[in-house]
Amino acid sequence: MNLRNLLFLLALTMISGCGCTDDVTLDYQLTDFEKSLIPFDSDTEVEFITDGQVIIKALNTEKTIEIMVLNFSDDESCMSTLIEIHENELRFESEGKQFGYRVAKNYGNSSNIGATD
Repeated sequence: MNLRNLLFLLALTMISGCGCTDDVTLDYQLTDFEKSLIPFDSDTEVEFITDGQVIIKALNTEKTIEIMVLNFSDDESCMSTLIEIHENELRFESEGKQFGYRVAKNYGNSSNIGATD
């Protein structure tokens, strides 16, 4: 066997032997109900009335939607996981406060609903 054939065989083995043995994509999307938990598709001004009958204005920001790609690979196997995330903020500019809201799918198709201040 000459060197040229040996190099060809080595190159063929490397090309066919590298990479993923299987391609798996897990797609975890929010349900229609989960998507409806943050209904604001555009910036929306809202009013709240305090116990003292004072009106406080706030801004609900447009919902942002993200499909996050989580890649896991171990010993020649490739798996991608897509999770959907919806977020928005409620801003009380006169009070100097804002709150974040998030609805997301997690790995394993469990749901996560959270609020931050």
